[in-house]
Amino acid sequence: MIARNDEGRVSEYVQAEARKILVEQDINYYEKELMTTLSTLSKYTGFPVGESDLVNPFDGMTVSDMYSEFTAENNNQNPAYLVSR
Repeated sequence: MIARNDEGRVSEYVQAEARKILVEQDINYYEKELMTTLSTLSKYTGFPVGESDLVNPFDGMTVSDMYSEFTAENNNQNPAYLVSR
C-alpha cells in the first residue's frame, strides 16, 4: 500500500528486486563453478566426486596452528625461492 502512494518506495522496491536477481546470478555462477570443478576432480581421480565427498583439511586448525605448520623456519627453504635460484 505504501509503495503505491510513494514513488520513492517503488524505486527502493525495484532496487531490492535488482539486488535479489544479482545475488541469484552469483549463486548460479558459483554452483556452475562447483559442478565444473567436481567434474574435473572426477576426471582426474577416475571416480565420481560429489559435494559430500569434499572435506576441509583445515577444519579444527587455528590461525596460529596454520601459521606454524605452513611457515618455513628458514626462508631460504621456501619452494618459490628455491625455484627462482
